[in-house]
Amino acid sequence: MISSTEDVSLSEPRDDRIQIPPWAVLVAGFMLLMGVGLQFAAQAQNTAYFQLINHESSRVDPMVWSFLTWLGDTSLLWPMLLPLMKSHPKAVICAVASVPVGGCLSWLLKWSFNSPRPAGVLDLGDLTIIGPTLTEHSFPSGHTITAFAACVALILGIKWGKTILGKGCPYALVLLASLIGLSRIMVGAHWPWDVLAGAGVGCLSAMCGAYAVNRYPKLQHQVNLQRSIVLIFWVMAMAHWLSPLKDPAQLWVLVLSSALASWGTIQFLRSSARLED
Repeated sequence: MISSTEDVSLSEPRDDRIQIPPWAVLVAGFMLLMGVGLQFAAQAQNTAYFQLINHESSRVDPMVWSFLTWLGDTSLLWPMLLPLMKSHPKAVICAVASVPVGGCLSWLLKWSFNSPRPAGVLDLGDLTIIGPTLTEHSFPSGHTITAFAACVALILGIKWGKTILGKGCPYALVLLASLIGLSRIMVGAHWPWDVLAGAGVGCLSAMCGAYAVNRYPKLQHQVNLQRSIVLIFWVMAMAHWLSPLKDPAQLWVLVLSSALASWGTIQFLRSSARLED
């Protein structure tokens, strides 16, 4: 049996710390500042770009945009990370540690700007809406924050190696996060500046999560913390089955989230059981 004192390992070697490139911090900060600045100074362009992008949504099946936008739902995306808890706990802890900063910045910006969404300003006949019609607290995009926080946490928290797959996965994650952000415009829920600022907030919050993991390296080795995260995320995914489904795309994402969460939970519990034996 593992004693409680062995629940936390010694500090990891310095060369195992998460490396945060300075240029990445600058890019994330630039996106956030640009989003905020444009929100003040370029509202006309915001509307024009929104209409230009949103009108293109009909070129793709609405189910695709709905599926992508549901992928950015926090309570569906975070459980999808559970299969990584066994092999890459650092990445999952980094993602979890990003939540306080991302959540606080999102709340602060939403209530500071109190910006109406496109459906609260434009004639409903002038935009395409896929899913619920939202009208308030537009800036920034919460789904985009979640998508980029998860994306950057995985990029920073996993050693991808130098294989073709290892080199390509980070780019694929950025592409997926970008598509989730784009989907928020396509479904008529957010303005372009909302998505730009949301990407900046998500990246910065993940980097703050990485800093926390570096500052307190024992966090990623705390079995009790890992168990709590696994339980919370699994329940988070399963709780969606108790609520009415809004559209078929949500069902597909819910099935994916539940399957990955259950798979990750089973893997983690089997690994914990072997360690305790």
